Amino acid sequence: MRVSFPKKVFCVLFLVAIASAGTGFASDSFTFVIPPVYDRAFDFHEDVARVQSGDVFFLIDSTGKRAIPGDFKGLTNMSEGLAGATADNVKWGVIDKTGKFVIEPKFGRVAVDGFSSGMAAFLKGAKWGYTDAKGNVKIEPQFEFAGRFEEGLAPVSTASSFVYIDMTGKPVIASTDRFEYASNFKDGVAVVLSNRTVRFIDKTGKVLLSKEGLGGFPFQNGLAPIMPEFDACGFIDRTGNLVIPAKYPMVWPFSEGLAAFKDAKTNLWGYIDTKGAEIIPPTFEMAYSFMKLSDGKILAAVKEPKGKWGFITPVK
Repeated sequence: MRVSFPKKVFCVLFLVAIASAGTGFASDSFTFVIPPVYDRAFDFHEDVARVQSGDVFFLIDSTGKRAIPGDFKGLTNMSEGLAGATADNVKWGVIDKTGKFVIEPKFGRVAVDGFSSGMAAFLKGAKWGYTDAKGNVKIEPQFEFAGRFEEGLAPVSTASSFVYIDMTGKPVIASTDRFEYASNFKDGVAVVLSNRTVRFIDKTGKVLLSKEGLGGFPFQNGLAPIMPEFDACGFIDRTGNLVIPAKYPMVWPFSEGLAAFKDAKTNLWGYIDTKGAEIIPPTFEMAYSFMKLSDGKILAAVKEPKGKWGFITPVK
């Protein structure tokens, strides 16, 4: 799960601090399925992953082969068979799984998470709006930030606060307390932040759980990341109990039973299970979440210390 979060919140929760400590590979706990040869790499979505070599972006499959023809100056995740793309870093359009532009480049940007429920956020000037898969503007550009539609709702921000809108652009969840951050919905629950309080809300805005803290994300694999204090992330269960101590500077949500964490001593990234046990020791300069593909592979993008990006699978 990766949404385009506003810079302030993203930095508080998951600012990528580049580390330079040793190499320390633990080959008994993971295997490189796709060798570390890329300058950047991102999560798999719909069986393809964005990678970068030099100033060129392209899409690969689970074997590391190019999945779609064409080199681009920028790409979004593949979602609903479509991905935002730019050939010149000036105008963005939308390509399908053959690499053909189905919406000719005309946007200032297409949101990195791409399409959901038939719509994607796009940038015009300094404001975000929403387009459909044919390039028709469905919600006019008016937002400082526009999140992905999940379960019929999307978080957006104006100059004053975050709110949730429906697919017509109508605000449906707001608060008298200013939302400083709002996540996407997952399984009927989203996370909002207001006055150092992390609230888990349902689709009516009802608060299901409230914890003091600086940030959090929705539940995955029964656990939710939470940051009680700066540089101190842990995981709570659905009752609000802190079941994995807040001892990590940064974490990603659980996926496929594992969560990436940054080690406070080495500044390297590894993976823990839902009990908090280290399954892959801190090894990488950066690590993303594991994703399960249709061919059964479970892959995560990782960066070697002072090196390149590749994709690993855990050794069971």
